[in-house]
Amino acid sequence: MEPRKLDLRIWIRGRSEPIWCYESPPDGMVLARSSDLYRGRAVLYKVRIGPDAGSYYTDFVRETTHRQLLQMIYEGWPVYIQPGR
Repeated sequence: MEPRKLDLRIWIRGRSEPIWCYESPPDGMVLARSSDLYRGRAVLYKVRIGPDAGSYYTDFVRETTHRQLLQMIYEGWPVYIQPGR
């Protein structure tokens, strides 16, 4: 299934970026480690609640998301990155 663009956006690097919903991580994505989470890095995380629970949303590591993404990793909840980016 193709990803779908949500009616939500993220403010990053002075611009508005769409949030995408994926049924599963695309090929080539790898599980993130805490050291992979630097400001501006694109991530894909598994949604915990709501109508898209179990799917994956795109986001970026920002001042407002860094702690939550770290907590997900520490709890073993999937957060993915593209290696080498």
